Amino acid sequence: MLRKRTLVLLLLAGAAVILVASTQVWATFALAPGAATVTEVAVTGQQTTPALMPIAIALIAAAVTLSIAGKVLRPILAIVTALLGGGIAVVCIGRVFGSSADLVASAGAALSEVTGLGASDHTGIVVEAHQSVWPAIAAGAGICVAIIAVIVCVVGRSWTTGGRRYESAAPKAAAGGRTDRISDWDAISEGDDPSDDPAESGGEAEPDPGAGDPKR
Repeated sequence: MLRKRTLVLLLLAGAAVILVASTQVWATFALAPGAATVTEVAVTGQQTTPALMPIAIALIAAAVTLSIAGKVLRPILAIVTALLGGGIAVVCIGRVFGSSADLVASAGAALSEVTGLGASDHTGIVVEAHQSVWPAIAAGAGICVAIIAVIVCVVGRSWTTGGRRYESAAPKAAAGGRTDRISDWDAISEGDDPSDDPAESGGEAEPDPGAGDPKR
């Protein structure tokens, strides 16, 4: 079974790839002579898909939270992470297999800044449109994140929590009546002495059966 740390690191890696991909050039457009002051426009993933970077940051936060979340919150976070990763994959796959007109339309805002024309006027001035490999990389990362999040939802129930400091319950004694080191440290931080025996400190002495016998 995959370990908790391995799955969390894979989620972080997938989210990091999506974050990096959003800053890279996704498409370049060659403009007709005289259409603008430049002859070529490069558009990044963040410009074609503005929600890409915020979602990637949210995925990183979700992966970190999963490492310390409890049993109730963990499957909810895993489902949300799977939906976000799947959404990124769907959008990026649409970019990969979209037509040239769709590619130009996705970069409408960036082209308008250069040409000063409306989005509907860009088709006539764009001579060539080339797409990079980054949309495919982001799509693959989104699919991986979704799959890993589903695995976390299934196997995450058996994970231990991130530590007793995140729990409100008192430290539980380990087998044999002894507490582990984490419980001892938590007890010290709360002002208790972990070396005290509750049976000795809190128990009452048993009465002497012959104390009240006048013959003795």
